[in-house]
Amino acid sequence: MSDNMDDGDLERPKDLLTYHSKLVGVTFEGRQDVIKVLSGSEPLRVRREADNEYDPKAVAVDVMFGETWTPIGYIAKDKNTDISNALDAGETVYIANGGVTGGGEKSCGVNIKLEYMKVKAPAVAVPKAPEAPSGPVLAQSDVIAFKSHESLEEMLAKLLGTGYEVKISTVKHNTVKYVSRLIGKTTDVIVTNGHVALPGYLSGSAFPKKFYAEFKEAEMLDKLAEKFGVDKAHIKAMWGLNRDASTGYGSAIHSALENYDTYHKLGDKTKKVEVLKTKTKVGPNKAFSRNPFLKKIVEDFHELFGGEYVRFNEQFVWSHDAKLCGAIDRVKVIDADKKIVRIQDFKTDGDIHEKTYQLTDSPFYKLTQGKTPKMGKELLDLHWLQLSFYAYILSLYGYTVEGLDVYWLNPEKLCKGENAWEEFSHNVIDILKGL
Repeated sequence: MSDNMDDGDLERPKDLLTYHSKLVGVTFEGRQDVIKVLSGSEPLRVRREADNEYDPKAVAVDVMFGETWTPIGYIAKDKNTDISNALDAGETVYIANGGVTGGGEKSCGVNIKLEYMKVKAPAVAVPKAPEAPSGPVLAQSDVIAFKSHESLEEMLAKLLGTGYEVKISTVKHNTVKYVSRLIGKTTDVIVTNGHVALPGYLSGSAFPKKFYAEFKEAEMLDKLAEKFGVDKAHIKAMWGLNRDASTGYGSAIHSALENYDTYHKLGDKTKKVEVLKTKTKVGPNKAFSRNPFLKKIVEDFHELFGGEYVRFNEQFVWSHDAKLCGAIDRVKVIDADKKIVRIQDFKTDGDIHEKTYQLTDSPFYKLTQGKTPKMGKELLDLHWLQLSFYAYILSLYGYTVEGLDVYWLNPEKLCKGENAWEEFSHNVIDILKGL
């Protein structure tokens, strides 16, 4: 197996051999188009190509380009025997990107650093993969990523299923105890980059997507590349950066809103108060973001929808019996004794009114039909299914969900300097037929 080098990730044995070199074969099969746009910090992996017709000891190197491993070259023959032996013996080969060289009128190269254990060649030769497999085949050169929290059934599904996933995962997972203030229960959860989950459970974000057409990225990339005469790898990279920017934008706004909702009383007590001879200067609530852009967004929200009511943010809820879970953006308490609440969500979609049509075999499709439909045909309606999913989980614990609210930050209004928050409300949808 291979691993991208990260000094804080794994404790590597002291007797590892180190090898610095350049990749070879970087000018073939369109690899220059990928290498030229690399920053030098992207993850790499080594991959055995035992069925390579030119070299049975071939070791390819791939880069994580967008969300796909893309080939960019090979380990030179003076070292690929040792490295292929290590890979075939199941040893870990660490690889790091040492930077991209060249450019301009010259071809680009890639410097690499490898660390590996030198082992003897395996007694049995690695068989070649079938020339014309009838279906998906797990090749000797592929690496299957198993995460520590996966069950045996999930691992077997990856190995034996027709749609197995081949990738290297460098995401770190932590198992922690989560105590829910809403349902009064405690459970072990997996936390990945701040996101809480229960492996094998249907989540609130995944539930509504079952009833809408899947975005066929590969097909769309091919069409755009052909239509405009551009490299689809570049389109994919562009999409990836846009996706990262949108995710970061939404996460920052959610965090700023959550911080003020949770700590506004503490922030008021700890704000700076300076008593002068002629006046008193009072600083801002410390729960506001110091970023003026985020501060205004939070202030604008509470100007329209604030007040001294009880609310909870980012509440993870679950049902072990039903195998359901999810994190609710905001819960507004209407009556604590009677357990009456509203489920609320912050959305930063570019256009919440974007036309989004359910699949005709969706159990909720009929709700969108007729002269007085109970659901519309917009992105907003996908969100109603997600929030109704959370409402169902809370109902299992005796809650009555009075209604659903979505607060959308309209980007056009935001650019004009207006209060950009818009509120949409809906009754809870019965989602049992979709489970």
